[in-house]
Amino acid sequence: MSWMAVRVAHRQGCATDELLRRWRGIGAALPAKTRLDLSAGEVAVAMAHHGSLRCPGIAREGEAVLAIVGAYWLEPDAKELATPAQALARLRSGADGRATRKLYGNYAYVLHDPAAGRTTAECGDFGVVPLYYTQGDDGLGVATDIKFLAPIRKPALDAQAAGEFLQFGHLMSDLTLLEGVRRLLPGTRLVVEGKAVRLETGELPHFRRDSEPSAATYDVLDAQFERAISRYAPDLQRASVSLSGGLDSRTTLLAAMKVGMPVDPWTAGEPGSLECDVARKVCARENLAIVTHSNDCTRLPTWFERSVWFTEARCPPGHMHFLDAGFAGAIAGGGQLHGLVGDVVVGGDYDTQQDVPTDPQALRAFCGRAIGSLIYWPADSWQRLGLDRWIDARQVRERVTDGVLTRSATDDPYSTYLWSRYQHRGFGFIIPALVSQVAPWADVMTPFIDPAFFATCASIDRRAIAERKTQLAWSARRYPQLIATPRVKDGVLLPLSRESGGDYDGAIKRLRLRMQVRYLLSRLTGGRVNLKQRESYPFYANWYRKSSAVREYFRDVLLSERSLSRGLWSREGIERLLHDLRVGRNVWDAIGTILMLEVFIRLFIEGAGEQLAE
Repeated sequence: MSWMAVRVAHRQGCATDELLRRWRGIGAALPAKTRLDLSAGEVAVAMAHHGSLRCPGIAREGEAVLAIVGAYWLEPDAKELATPAQALARLRSGADGRATRKLYGNYAYVLHDPAAGRTTAECGDFGVVPLYYTQGDDGLGVATDIKFLAPIRKPALDAQAAGEFLQFGHLMSDLTLLEGVRRLLPGTRLVVEGKAVRLETGELPHFRRDSEPSAATYDVLDAQFERAISRYAPDLQRASVSLSGGLDSRTTLLAAMKVGMPVDPWTAGEPGSLECDVARKVCARENLAIVTHSNDCTRLPTWFERSVWFTEARCPPGHMHFLDAGFAGAIAGGGQLHGLVGDVVVGGDYDTQQDVPTDPQALRAFCGRAIGSLIYWPADSWQRLGLDRWIDARQVRERVTDGVLTRSATDDPYSTYLWSRYQHRGFGFIIPALVSQVAPWADVMTPFIDPAFFATCASIDRRAIAERKTQLAWSARRYPQLIATPRVKDGVLLPLSRESGGDYDGAIKRLRLRMQVRYLLSRLTGGRVNLKQRESYPFYANWYRKSSAVREYFRDVLLSERSLSRGLWSREGIERLLHDLRVGRNVWDAIGTILMLEVFIRLFIEGAGEQLAE
C-alpha cells in the first residue's frame, strides 16, 4: 500500500516546514525501497509509495490539488488503470452527488478545490486503502496512516476505541486509538466547507442473490475476472502472489499466468504446515519456483514493535506470521496480488443463510448477534484484568451495531446487512485494510473489488454458493488443474472435485477435536506435551514456551511499571493470561491484543515512534 498525508490550512500563515520535517522523519521508518515526495503551501502533501503502479501521485488543475493513492479506474469496465490527472478531471466534472460513483478500485484521495470552496476525501467501498482525518482550529489533516496525523495534534488515547479494540480485537466503528482522529468508513465521503464538516453516504447496489449459475454465468465470470487481473499488468514487471493451500489464491495465480503476468509465488507457515506443502505442490504442477517461509518464534521480539509501527495495530495477532515473512525478506516488494474472492462473494463464508428481518428492532438485534469478536477471553479474564471497571461491553456492542446499521435501507435490509458485513469483515481477512497491512512493503492489488465481477457474484443464489459450489464449478471449468491438488482449510486437507469442496463441516469438526486434545494435553502436562502443528497459523503458545526471548519480551513489556501504571489492566490478570499461554490455552489473541495496545501507546502517544523513525 502507498501512503498519503494531506494537511489543509484554515488560515494563511500556518507553518508547514516543521510538519514536513516530521513527516520526512516518519518516512524514514517506512519499508525499504519506498519513495517519499513532499510539497508545501496552503496544502501540505506527503506521498510515500513503492513506485510499482503509476497511480499514486499529485495532480493540479488551477488552484485545485488532488492527492491520491491506490489503484483506480474511471469506468466499471475499464481495461486499464487511470492516472492522477485523469482522476482529477473526473472528480471535478458534472454533479457532485455521492450516489454516482466517479472512481472504482482500491484507493484513497483528498481533493482541495478552493474555487468550489470545498475539500473532499474518500476511500473505496471496501476500505482496502484506509483513510483517517482530524479537524482542528488551524486546519484539516487527512492521511492513510494515523502516524502522519499524530504530529498535527497532541496525541492521546481514545478510551472508547481502546475498549472496542480489546473487546473485538479490531475497530469496527469510525473511532481510532488516537483521540480526535476518526476513520472514514468505507463508501463514505468527507466534505469540508470552511470549518464545517459533514459525511455523505450514497445508495449501494442491491444484492439479488436469486440467480442460478449456468454456463453463461461462468462465461461472464471468466471475462470479468480476467479483465480485473489484466488491468494491473501494464504497470508491473512482476507480481508477487501470496499462495495458501486454499482455492482463492491458486485461482488468482492461474488467472495472472493466463493473462501473461510474470508471477513470484510465496507462502508462509509453521515448519511442516499443510498450507506450505500444498502451495509447493500447486507450483510444482505449474513449473513455478516458490519461496516458502517458515515462521520462527525467535524473531518476534525483534520485529513486533516495528510491525505495530507499520500496521498501526490493524493486523490482528493471529495474522502476524505474514509480517514475520515480510521482515525476513520472503515477500517480494512491488505489486502483491491477493486472493479473497471465495470468502466474500462466491464462497459465502460471510454470507448468511438466514432471512434478515425487516422490522427495525429485530434487524438491530440480528446485526448485534452477528457482530463477533476475534478474541477468545477465558470466562474470568476480564474481571482478573480489571477491564470491566472501565469497559461497558454492552455499550460497546450497541455503538458498533449502530455503525453497522448506518445505511439500513428499509426497502432492502438484506442488501444493507451484507454490505455492512462485506465492508467490515469481508475484504481483508475479517477487518478493513488488513490485506494491505500484512504486506506493507508492497502495492496490494485486489481484483475482487471489480464492480462488474462483484455484481455478478452477488446475484447468485445463496444455496448455489454454499460450500464453494459456484467457485469450484467456475474455476475448475476455467482451470482444470485447480482441483488436481487438495485444498487446505485451517490445517484440514480436503480432496476436491468439480462438484464438491470436500466434507468441509466434517473436516472442521475433526480439526476442532484435534485442537481441543492439543490444548488439553498441553495444559495437563504444563506445556510439555503438544501435538504436531499442521496449520499455517502458528500455535503461539509454542512460541512463548520455546523461546526465552519471547517470554522475556512479553513480561518486560506487559508487567513493567510503565505498562501497569496506566491502570488499564492489572498484574494478576496479565500473569494469569501468560500462564494460560505457557500451558497451551488458546489465549494468544487476548494477550497479543493487549501487547499491541501497549506498544501502540508507546509508539504513537508517548512518541517512541519518532525514535523508531530516527
